[in-house]
Amino acid sequence: MKRSSTGRYGVPAASALLILTGAALLAGCASPPSGTDNPTNAPPAATSGPGLPPSASTGLPGSPNPAPAISLPAGADIGLSIAVKAGPEDPAKATTLICNGSSPLPESSVSDPAAACAAVQKFGSAIFSPTAPNRQCTMQYGGPQTAQVTGTVKGQAVAKSFSLTDGCEISDWNSFAAVLGSPADSGL
Repeated sequence: MKRSSTGRYGVPAASALLILTGAALLAGCASPPSGTDNPTNAPPAATSGPGLPPSASTGLPGSPNPAPAISLPAGADIGLSIAVKAGPEDPAKATTLICNGSSPLPESSVSDPAAACAAVQKFGSAIFSPTAPNRQCTMQYGGPQTAQVTGTVKGQAVAKSFSLTDGCEISDWNSFAAVLGSPADSGL
């Protein structure tokens, strides 16, 4: 009969090695310490502003409030200002989306207002919710494009910054592409 060696606490040496290896792997997946969770050194995405929820962003980095809130005409329940930038040094391309339910109103200037209204109806204000702090995202870069959306969805003030700095941001942009436009053919 073969005798297995045990460690200090009566745990077989092979099991202890396996436990330590697993713990080391898990430690590599943990969130980085506070202050180091922004590998791109980008400015924070969320700040507060007058009339916006505390978690709402008020503008794209480097440009003061490029997407101002808009007044809703009678009968409209969705009003969004969208500002998309091709890169950090580029000017923002501003568009608007005004909807009554899923029907666009003539004041809309996005490329496909009907699809954009349908997308906002589909997601509601949930697309503007802050990203969960424990959301695990792939480390990939989709490009320098950024977008800022502010406005009102069914009486609720909304604001959110979009970018392409990781897999989660890319996914959020793609989910809302009817409003933001495709990064590849945004015309910027």
